[in-house]
Amino acid sequence: MKRKVLSGLVAVTFLFGMAGMVGATTLTSRINMDNGYQVYLSTSDTAAGVQFGAGNSWPTTFVNTTTLTSGMDYFLHVYGYDQGGPAGFLGEFSLSGTDHVFSNNLMTLLTNTVDWSGNGTGWADTKTALTGYGLNGVSPWGNRPEVSSSAT
Repeated sequence: MKRKVLSGLVAVTFLFGMAGMVGATTLTSRINMDNGYQVYLSTSDTAAGVQFGAGNSWPTTFVNTTTLTSGMDYFLHVYGYDQGGPAGFLGEFSLSGTDHVFSNNLMTLLTNTVDWSGNGTGWADTKTALTGYGLNGVSPWGNRPEVSSSAT
């Protein structure tokens, strides 16, 4: 049985967990955000949850990890903020272990306009589509080598 897992303010996605499987899963995120971000893991799509990472420096790829409990549903919430000029969010997310998968049914998830949605007002149920500005490496941001070149 697969279970829903993740969502957020600036960006949203879903994870699924398979109930009854044993073993801890580690969620690892690699994030570049212009300008800064906070990342949360929640059991509710409408509440931020527990923060497990933050950063403020576009050129720096911040790596954050947290442990998922087997059989639990989670929402991944990413709050991003801009401090002037163009804004961008690149991310690569991966799962270790076998008791959870992302909504794309894979152990990895990249930022894109298909698996993610946004909300500019908070952790509400209303989500909006995101705008893609190209793959990792396009101007004006340049390439972030620690995130997949396939991330949008």
